[in-house]
Amino acid sequence: MKTLRILILGALVSITSVSFAQEQQANKELTPEMRAERMTKKMTVDLSLTKDQIAKVEAINLEIAKKREAMKAESTQDKEANKAFKAEMDAKFQTVLTPEQMTKMKELEQAKMEARKAQKPEIRETKAQTIQTEKITE
Repeated sequence: MKTLRILILGALVSITSVSFAQEQQANKELTPEMRAERMTKKMTVDLSLTKDQIAKVEAINLEIAKKREAMKAESTQDKEANKAFKAEMDAKFQTVLTPEQMTKMKELEQAKMEARKAQKPEIRETKAQTIQTEKITE
């Protein structure tokens, strides 16, 4: 009975890991243009952008996607550079979005960051379970 539980747990963890890896791989294969389009569509829905705003936001999002791609290629993990980049992009969005839309965008970013922080222990726990399951099955 105990062995069956361990096998079921191992199977569930494996399936979850595979689907997560596939999703990660799919995101890596997106071009900067595809990322910009995806970000713009999400912002259009979340912030109720006008047609004029959509074109301007898409240009900003394309610039963001291209710069992030370049930063990844350089393996730049400089927090100060990231903060400066974020501030620059926020300033550009402020020229396009209304104050209400900027407030909503900040709220959505904060919620996303909190969700990531809440998820991190869960990911570590899943990895630990996978390792533990692998040790048991060996």
